[in-house]
Amino acid sequence: EGKPYVIRIKAPLEGETVIEDLVQGEVRVGNAELDDMIILRSDGTPTYLHAVVVDDRDMAITHVIRGDDHLTNTFRQCMVYDAMGWHRPHFAHIPLIHGADGTKLSKRHGAVSVLDFRDQGYLPEAVNNYLLRLGWGHGDEEVVPHDRAVELFDIKDVGRSASRMDYAKLTHLNAVYLRQTDDERLTKEVLELLARRGVLFGTDGAKRVGMLMPDLKERARTLEELAGAAAFVAHEGPPAMEEKALALLTPEAKERLQNLAEFLAEAPWEKAELEQWLRDYADVKGVKLGQVAQPLRAALSGSTTSPPINSVLWALGGSSPRRSESGRGGPQPPAMRQASGPTRSMRAKRSQAASAPTISSSQASRIAGAGSSMPRNSGTARRVTMMLRSACGVASAVSPSAAAIASMKAGKSDTCNVAAVAWTCCMPTSRAAAPSNRPPTSAPHSATA
Repeated sequence: EGKPYVIRIKAPLEGETVIEDLVQGEVRVGNAELDDMIILRSDGTPTYLHAVVVDDRDMAITHVIRGDDHLTNTFRQCMVYDAMGWHRPHFAHIPLIHGADGTKLSKRHGAVSVLDFRDQGYLPEAVNNYLLRLGWGHGDEEVVPHDRAVELFDIKDVGRSASRMDYAKLTHLNAVYLRQTDDERLTKEVLELLARRGVLFGTDGAKRVGMLMPDLKERARTLEELAGAAAFVAHEGPPAMEEKALALLTPEAKERLQNLAEFLAEAPWEKAELEQWLRDYADVKGVKLGQVAQPLRAALSGSTTSPPINSVLWALGGSSPRRSESGRGGPQPPAMRQASGPTRSMRAKRSQAASAPTISSSQASRIAGAGSSMPRNSGTARRVTMMLRSACGVASAVSPSAAAIASMKAGKSDTCNVAAVAWTCCMPTSRAAAPSNRPPTSAPHSATA
């Protein structure tokens, strides 16, 4: 009679509708509890419960896997399948993820989107592994890489009860994956994060991050933490000082660091060698290694925590290890020292360097590269020496090498590094009290991601 109407599907009045769910098992509901649901609205458009069945049928869907909050909808959809004489797909209703308080996961519990996890520094493989283990398990295996998961996973092994999101456990798992991830990939990720944070670094800074990455990733739990820990080694100027780090730079510690700078100028720039030289220095001075390493760590990283101090020294040098040529003075190459151990002359040189009370102007000139007699490793030690002198409030001047100047003029150098090192060397004594993480605007600089 021209009045609006809807079309309903008539539900059976007797019997039961049974679903063989791959997770929940056999689930039954009495047909008397099912209503005659609308399948076509008065405007002629189909309802969701009708359209989704037709859509799945057209796409030949074989498995419908969704949250168990949709289980009641499944019985109503089965009415359409049965009325049309269509074969039902396999259904699997998996439990929901709850927050730590047992309520449905929401933004107040933390990240609820994969983009949130990405922005918080979680690796995709760690998130996949954690979400997989929330409702499924294979014995005591917690770390299940993708290929292993594909090999083991069966939907029938998914649990029925709701799981709780534990961000502490996710973070721990992410740390495991960080340690297993390729250094080159992590270096790229970290440099991108640092560039977005506005950290100034050049090609040398990027190289230093890569050199220190094997040690950095051992301590980090997320990419965000990793980028924060790497900032000091990438940055082309002195590190921003934390209050606890500044507290370690006492007058006594500063005097020791100036002496240590001279001592390290003679050291072979190898990780293992640097560790041994630091130990020798502490022995000669009659102090514990920590009394040397902690102020040194503070001066170089601006923090009280960092990777092993010998690794930090090695990376901040910014060059590949250099070895003495045969027949020319200086420390023995590491390969020779492994076989024969330190020579008496080498021990004497260490002792003499360690016992020097302070750095004289001539020694400072030699370390900075202005003198005619250069230590064999001066190219690697210079940056560390200047950082130590800056932390101690010692002002001096340094001239970039001719090669560095030529490279700067060509526009293809690590310009920011040269400018920042020159700025570091000329810092006034008051610099330590008001640290800055950027060179003066008058100094040429560039940031290259």
